[in-house]
Amino acid sequence: MINIIYNKNVSSTNDLALDCEEPWSLFVAEEQTKGRGQQGNSWESEPLKNLTFSLIIKPDFISASEQFYISKIVSLAIIETLKDVDIDAKIKWPNDIYVGDKKIAGILIENSITSSGAILKSVIGVGLNINQQIFTSNAPNPTSVYMIKGEEQNRNEMLNNFAMQLLKLYELLSLEELARIDGDYIQHLYRFNKPYTYKDNESTFTGTIVAVEPAGVLVVERQDSSQSKYLFKEIEFVI
Repeated sequence: MINIIYNKNVSSTNDLALDCEEPWSLFVAEEQTKGRGQQGNSWESEPLKNLTFSLIIKPDFISASEQFYISKIVSLAIIETLKDVDIDAKIKWPNDIYVGDKKIAGILIENSITSSGAILKSVIGVGLNINQQIFTSNAPNPTSVYMIKGEEQNRNEMLNNFAMQLLKLYELLSLEELARIDGDYIQHLYRFNKPYTYKDNESTFTGTIVAVEPAGVLVVERQDSSQSKYLFKEIEFVI
């Protein structure tokens, strides 16, 4: 059972969750003053319009080498939540959620790992754009459920749906149903198995995403049939 804790104004829900040790505590904020995104970026969210929250889990049955599965199940839970409002979303590696070529959600996961290589605690931060209509930051391609559907959504219903979807996926993970999770992840992967433009530290090139390895490494096949592997921050999607 997930314990949802509502807050009006906080600096960051991830900071609240990092200070808490009770698993399945979910901290929601109506307003974040210092919401964090990937790679040190900030997360823009208009107060009372979206969902910004952080959840604590303690998946001690997962090794550090399998930690990318946490990202997979959180991404898939968002995909299913959006599907229930008739939005077909995709997972942009490693953990952004896109509709078309626009970003509707971002995920930030901070793991604490024991000396034996087990995951002691995961803090999962999510920003999901729901009813916001105008974005003022320099984020290049934001969108929201409202901008896609043209009508406001009930944020609490969407949050409860996300929690239900994540619990189902977490159970699959605990039962080691990894092949099923892998299949669902690939099925919803943005730009999978089609040629697009990418940029790494050497060049801009046309490539095709052909796999994501268990540790989260992205595999891109180039036009000459050679394959390149990328860790986080090593490749840019040219959109």
